[in-house]
Amino acid sequence: MEKSSLLTNFRALKTLCLVYETRSFSAAAQILDQNQSSISYTINTMRETFNDPLFVRQGNKIAATDRCEEIVSKVQTIIASFEALVSEQPFEPASATGMVTISCNYYERTVILPSVLGQLLEYAPDLKVRVIATGTDGERQLRRGECDILMSPADVRGDEIYRKRVCDDIYCCVMDRGNTLASAKLNLVKYEKANHVFITYGGGWRPLYLDHLEDRGVAIEARIDLPSLGDLEPLLVGTDLVATIPRRMAGSFSEKLEVVDMPLKIGLSIEMYWTSRTHRSPLFIWIRQLISNSTLRAPSAKK
Repeated sequence: MEKSSLLTNFRALKTLCLVYETRSFSAAAQILDQNQSSISYTINTMRETFNDPLFVRQGNKIAATDRCEEIVSKVQTIIASFEALVSEQPFEPASATGMVTISCNYYERTVILPSVLGQLLEYAPDLKVRVIATGTDGERQLRRGECDILMSPADVRGDEIYRKRVCDDIYCCVMDRGNTLASAKLNLVKYEKANHVFITYGGGWRPLYLDHLEDRGVAIEARIDLPSLGDLEPLLVGTDLVATIPRRMAGSFSEKLEVVDMPLKIGLSIEMYWTSRTHRSPLFIWIRQLISNSTLRAPSAKK
């Protein structure tokens, strides 16, 4: 008799991957338009096939076992390869289904994603998109298959990782319009002595422009650390604080803030990363092309 493991079908494997991605039986059932008992039955079958609990309860949530992490990583590659193998017709976005998970932070969600998501809604109406926060875990999320695409200024490398630049920017300074530093050209001496705000995503991220400043012998310290650019404007208004941020973000602030050229011209590049799991998938090739087509050149300095 044929081994039961060889009778496992792709639908069951995709269900396993979806439960892993959502960390929820009920969420997977909703996405697949099935009842939760069907999902539980499928996962129990997978537990017998792989001789592992796969998911364990931790409080009100479920967590994947180490064996599950390994299985899902390999299964996702198998599914993507099979889908590419059987795709005899040109990819049609209108018929695309399933879920795409993109990991990024506030900058990418504000500058890059709006136009990309607008096109996905228009051309692939049945495709679901989940956006998760990168924080400082982007590389881990990508390697574990928790996201399909990572957009980040971080440098991620590896044999199974692909990358493409999607956005260039330059740093500038923003401050309250009443700040004395906003009334004249900002030089390095004044900049170094200013009260600075750093965006550190909970303390786990070091702003990239700091290395460039230190190479020039300029050392600045944070008076305040913030977890996100989205928290910045209310903090700057009415204070003498100065924040160094990508120029594209400065356009989202109100007239209460002044945008000033940084004393040094320092660039910022956003990279798009993906793995061999989705590299040959027609769906993801199309999505990556959408993102690439939204490529933005670095803005000019303040006129």
